[in-house]
Amino acid sequence: MAKRVALAGRIRAGKDYVAGQLPFTKVSLSTPLEQLIRIIFGEVPRNSLGYRQLQQKIGQYGRGIINQDYPLSPERFALTEAVRRIGPSIWDAGKVDWKRFGVDPKFWTYYLHQVPPVHNPNPRCEDRDLVLTNARLEADFEDLEERGWDIYLVLCTWETRYERLEQLGERPDRVSDIYDPREEHDHVDISEKVATFAGNSILYTDKFGVDPDWPLDRVIWNDDRDPPGGSILARSTGWLTTEDFVRTVGQTSAPVNEGKKACPTCGC
Repeated sequence: MAKRVALAGRIRAGKDYVAGQLPFTKVSLSTPLEQLIRIIFGEVPRNSLGYRQLQQKIGQYGRGIINQDYPLSPERFALTEAVRRIGPSIWDAGKVDWKRFGVDPKFWTYYLHQVPPVHNPNPRCEDRDLVLTNARLEADFEDLEERGWDIYLVLCTWETRYERLEQLGERPDRVSDIYDPREEHDHVDISEKVATFAGNSILYTDKFGVDPDWPLDRVIWNDDRDPPGGSILARSTGWLTTEDFVRTVGQTSAPVNEGKKACPTCGC
């Protein structure tokens, strides 16, 4: 049976790097968001001013999230209508009911399972091991677990994460790294809250006094630096380094299709 692995974690924790160490086909919940942006604005760099904020808006509007950051508004109405109109033009999206955009908390995982490479006319795609790099919300996790995905949390120190952000010209947000998982915080976007809550309860266990509810055997430490003192990782075993994860999970289960024409969608 093909493997299905999803990676959660803060921005620049290294999810894409970890996924790249596996001989799996990488899939992303942000693929349709990026396609929508490309259709509307053309080939704009992902580090363009406002790109991430627009991704977040499309993502949360699609899930039907309504809160202080994503209120009902004329802008939201216009964007929702535009996405429902443009959505069917995305490749092989004829299988997607775009009327669910804006009302279904599981819209993006539903989308993932309606389009290649999970569903594809080429049956070889059905046998591919998949790794998803950006599960974010509880609804994502619930749907993925129901569909048989194994979910891991990728962590690193805040120093390493900030170095990665700065190298890519992105502005670090120190507020979210001192986010107490016992409290709500206006400065943490909903797309980052689950990973921030789980990560901080693991990295700052002694400081916040919150026992992590994320199983340690599903934690991947993706950093050359040691886990910080005061973290449950510093005094416990059972969690995985990136190398451990690749060695234990990365053995592909799918047959190699030698001598056959590659799938035009995912290259398998």
